[in-house]
Amino acid sequence: MSSQKKKKKNHNKNAGRPERKSAPAVNTEGGAANAGDVENKSVEAGNKKEPAKPVKEPEDKEKKQAKEPDKKETEPVEKPAESEAEASVENETKEKAPKEEKKLRGAKKAVIIIAIVLFTILMLLMSAYFLLKEYINRRYLDRINYESTAESFSINENIPTETPSEGVTISEKDNIDEVQKGLIEADAKTFFNSGESAEANYVTNILLIGSDVRPGKEWNGNSDAMILISINNKTKKIIMTSFMRDMYVYIPIVDNCGKLNSAHAYGGSELLCQTITGAFKIKIDKYVRVEFYGLMDIIDAAGGVDMYVTPEELPVLNQYITDMCKESGTGMVPDGYYLGEAGNLHLNGMQAVAYARIRYVGNSDFERTNRQRKVLSRLIDNCKKMSFSQITRVADVAVTKVSTNMSQGEIWDIINDAMKYIGYEVVTQRVPFDGTFTSDYIDYQQVILPDYVKNVEMMLDGIYGE
Repeated sequence: MSSQKKKKKNHNKNAGRPERKSAPAVNTEGGAANAGDVENKSVEAGNKKEPAKPVKEPEDKEKKQAKEPDKKETEPVEKPAESEAEASVENETKEKAPKEEKKLRGAKKAVIIIAIVLFTILMLLMSAYFLLKEYINRRYLDRINYESTAESFSINENIPTETPSEGVTISEKDNIDEVQKGLIEADAKTFFNSGESAEANYVTNILLIGSDVRPGKEWNGNSDAMILISINNKTKKIIMTSFMRDMYVYIPIVDNCGKLNSAHAYGGSELLCQTITGAFKIKIDKYVRVEFYGLMDIIDAAGGVDMYVTPEELPVLNQYITDMCKESGTGMVPDGYYLGEAGNLHLNGMQAVAYARIRYVGNSDFERTNRQRKVLSRLIDNCKKMSFSQITRVADVAVTKVSTNMSQGEIWDIINDAMKYIGYEVVTQRVPFDGTFTSDYIDYQQVILPDYVKNVEMMLDGIYGE
């Protein structure tokens, strides 16, 4: 009771007094200071010093992880293999890489080796080609009689004059008069000097000339065989065009008209080429010429040709054999060459040339040119079937019997394409064509008067046409 009373008394005593504030902070160096002094000093210190930097409170670990992404998350993380199969495939790929590199290096080496081998083979083939070419040049081409293409050449005015055939009498009324002759010659010269001659880079024209020059005679001889060989690389054809010897044409240089075959007698192969070029408007500047006796040797080297000889042709053929043996000047005896019967016969060189020269059987020179084309066609067919040794035997003989104005380079161009030409179709034609000419007598000689316009059109179509 007494203690409760004392507490009540103390409470009553403090009730009227103001509440005492807490004691000021004690300065350890200078002792206690009152509250006012402390506040004043704090203000003065604040005016003199920079405000204190706020002290960063330590962030929670979770907040720090949220602000700074984990470095492990930003860096690419190699995913573990999903399965053992994928891991094994990856290991196999790594193991195969060196093997693939080895294979690649091996392939490169193989390519280099193949290239070296091919280059070596190419060089050997080229060497063989040049050696073969040199061999062919020495053995064959160097033995050909090459004639230069001269812009001017001498004219032989003293050529033999043809006479009417034995037993043929030409009356004055059959012979054309001078006025008509002058008109015919004027037309021929006008046509010769008009227009240009046709040519094309896909056609090669070579004139084959068979001259009847006799051994020991100092003249060019008439060109009794004139066959133009046209190689058309577009149509894959070889066109053989025969020109009839009795066509009455204008002959340049001589500046006169005459039979076509006489152009060769006047000025040789060059003048003949110029005459055909102007008269029939086809560019001819290459020729190969062979005399009849040379052609005999070539046909013999080729083994002869098969021909059908009619009973009418037989005696005339034998007569030509007699004449050729006599004119050869070598003492040839005709008895060993005579044919005893007509029919399908195998002819040697002498007999084949005599057959090709037959003129007075059938339709005169028309059938004669046909026989010439037959002999040449059979000869070409035989050569297509020959072995290499047979071809070389024919070539050995032929090169010494021909003359040409072609260069060795031009001959090589033909040789290089020879295998291609074997597959070409061989066709024949004749100038003048049927229905494009008339026949008459001029200076008591039978001549053919061609229609130049029609013949040129038909001939060029056969050679250059599609």
